[in-house]
Amino acid sequence: MVHKYVRICDAAKHVPAVEELLPRLSDHRRILVLHDKLKELQSVCENLQQHKRTFGEL
Repeated sequence: MVHKYVRICDAAKHVPAVEELLPRLSDHRRILVLHDKLKELQSVCENLQQHKRTFGEL
């Protein structure tokens, strides 16, 4: 859901009907930081799931 928000955020700013529903700038920044952390976590999880991968390689 965070990924979808980041993907459509810029387009949603130009739609008057949803303009007041968008988060404030400070909340938007926190969402972007969360999105970056989730991408990093996803990368680590994918690396751990690869076959024949050891913790020393990470």
